[in-house]
Amino acid sequence: MLTGRRFVFVVFALAIAAQSLSAQTIFRYSGFQGDGKNLPTVKDAGPAGNDGTADATTKLTSDIPTVGVPSTAGNRGFNGQAQGGIVSGGTAELLNDAIASAGGFTMESWFNWNGAGSINSIIDYAGTEKLVLDVGAGAGNEVRMRINSDGSLDSIIGTVNPDEWHYVASVFDTQGAAVDNGSISGVFRLYLDGNLMNTTDVLTISNFGDSLNRPIGIAKHPLNFDADRFNGFVFEPRVSLGALNAGELLYVVPEPAACTMLLGATMLLALRVRRSSR
Repeated sequence: MLTGRRFVFVVFALAIAAQSLSAQTIFRYSGFQGDGKNLPTVKDAGPAGNDGTADATTKLTSDIPTVGVPSTAGNRGFNGQAQGGIVSGGTAELLNDAIASAGGFTMESWFNWNGAGSINSIIDYAGTEKLVLDVGAGAGNEVRMRINSDGSLDSIIGTVNPDEWHYVASVFDTQGAAVDNGSISGVFRLYLDGNLMNTTDVLTISNFGDSLNRPIGIAKHPLNFDADRFNGFVFEPRVSLGALNAGELLYVVPEPAACTMLLGATMLLALRVRRSSR
């Protein structure tokens, strides 16, 4: 049985161990009132300074989500008006070698789909690895993770209705795998509105996307293909190298009562230990 200082140390050690070891943000695009004057430049709110570039059709919108949104988020979303969107500032930002070194990658964003369009890319690396809402696949309202630009390999995350805000995250975890002949294997943990919806079997991402040397598209294919334009709004899109755990994702999950009680008990025990050591 753990008591005193040892118990407190274990609690905080577990909290530290829960953090991803190699995570780094590629970009996080947060919109704020007044940022419209800066377009087409979209400032990176993350540490990388990887500013994006918006199409002339892209505007800011005050229609934003309210559920799960962190206090650090912006107060404007992005509306490509089904004609454009944003591209990241670099190319080949999710190379398989980089994914292997970081142990995975994470794509996440809030989105509000209006029910129209075709493939509806939410976040799209090189046109090959993408979060999409493909109205021509399945029930037509399924959020999917697509790899290798191959719809037959889609992993379904969940279903949504038009004109609703939802949060989606795709976490690719290599589980320590190395690049093999240009490809990288791992599992996806797929989230919708803060809930883990699916953990896939092992899937293999080829080097197809890497060979194209393209940026990452937000609300569109990086080359702005007509069929891939997102019909609706996106909010707080973020891409990271590293397989983020649930506590590191942007979506804020309310603390269960049990966790709150445990935190309170831990703080009380720490106070008692501190007093007894005087």
